[in-house]
Amino acid sequence: MAFARKTRSKRVKIIESQVDELLEVLREKRISTGYTQEQLAEILEISVVSLQAYENKRRTPSLNVFLGMCIELDCKIKLK
Repeated sequence: MAFARKTRSKRVKIIESQVDELLEVLREKRISTGYTQEQLAEILEISVVSLQAYENKRRTPSLNVFLGMCIELDCKIKLK
C-alpha cells in the first residue's frame, strides 16, 4: 500500500507541474495578445480574482475555464 501512495504522489506532482507550465504559457499568451486580466475574466465569465489566482498558481481552473482560456487565446493543446 505504501508503494501505491508514493507512486500516486509522484504522479500528482508531475501533473501539478504540467498544469503550472500550461498556466504560465496561457498567462504569457494573454499578455502577448494584449488582453488585460479584466478583459479576459469578463470574456470567460469569471472574476478577476479567480484569473489572478490561476495565473499565480494558487488555484487550478476547471476544465471549462481552462478550455475557454485556450480557445480565447488561440492555444492548441496536444496530448500525449
